[in-house]
Amino acid sequence: MNGRDIFLALDFIGEDLVEGAEFDAFHAQRRKLRPMLAAALIAVLLLAGLVGGAMAYGQGWFAGFFREASGGPLTPGQMGYLQNQEQIIAQTQTHDDWTIELRSALNDGTTAYIILGVTAPEGTSLEPRMDGNTQLDFFGPGNTRDLITCTMGVDWDNLHLDWVEDGDGLDHTKNYVIQINPNKGKLKDPFGAKAVYHITIENIICQSTNQTYYQHLMDTKYKGQDAIMFTHEETLQLHPTEVLAQGVWEFDVTLNGETPKAELISKPIPTQALVYQKEKGGIYETENVTLTSVILRPLSITLYCSSSASYPSFATGDDQVFAVRKDGSRIQLLPGGAQGKLYQELKAEAPLILDELDHILLADGTKIPVG
Repeated sequence: MNGRDIFLALDFIGEDLVEGAEFDAFHAQRRKLRPMLAAALIAVLLLAGLVGGAMAYGQGWFAGFFREASGGPLTPGQMGYLQNQEQIIAQTQTHDDWTIELRSALNDGTTAYIILGVTAPEGTSLEPRMDGNTQLDFFGPGNTRDLITCTMGVDWDNLHLDWVEDGDGLDHTKNYVIQINPNKGKLKDPFGAKAVYHITIENIICQSTNQTYYQHLMDTKYKGQDAIMFTHEETLQLHPTEVLAQGVWEFDVTLNGETPKAELISKPIPTQALVYQKEKGGIYETENVTLTSVILRPLSITLYCSSSASYPSFATGDDQVFAVRKDGSRIQLLPGGAQGKLYQELKAEAPLILDELDHILLADGTKIPVG
């Protein structure tokens, strides 16, 4: 069973949220800017004063988050971007001896991250039990369906929830990261001053996996079967739930919406992508497509296609996309952002600083120059 299978089995998580979420191993035509003008504008916005203050940046949470995500150190430019753009909030609430802190937020106008710090009582480990590569424990809020709402009626194109290390070396503290990708067609400025995001956590639970009972079912009732549908009673016994803390933690946050962006192409570019084939039963096949716009932001890149494409996918499975720096090092661009009928948004493993980048490398070898 993978993470998605387990979450679908839980009574408190709906299919609608599962379809819009991404699981780890738990682990209208846009107006184009002239490339030279866009490059000059974003370079000023991203780099003015960044290097001078980068080394002093040490109070935020996102430097550690992106170092862990990318598996390497950050450049002075990336550190400077985080210093200037991270919203340090530091609001805490404690219930039942569990403290949750709304630590900080970061967004680039399309993708937003909110970091919550969770501190359990000493002696309570937030490290999940593992059986080889299989995770047996899943910690989290008891109300993932309405975990976060917005006063402006923002719909999520994608909502990703994940635990990450907070860097203090303690097993009873961790960061809980919420990644938000609003639906592009619903609101012009989903991260503007009028959009207040309300976070509600009702209880903290641990959903575990009873491997002994699972193996018993596979050796008896479901022996030799491939397609298995557990009964409701079996599911409850397979995934018992323990309430670790009772209480309601509530926070409000308004995200800074003004962030730089740049158009990378001035004319259409032919390339390839996986395209949804409705007439063939909903499969994806590789097709020639035409890029009409490529928008670079500090945390993401959005690739727009001509009307001949349908839900294009540039990064999936073995197909990988990278932002290549001038020194030859690479930042992987991953699926998990928003996706529409004519575009795909890829999230960056680490901040994208225009002045450091040379080109975007697509899976088929197409290079899109930056700057």
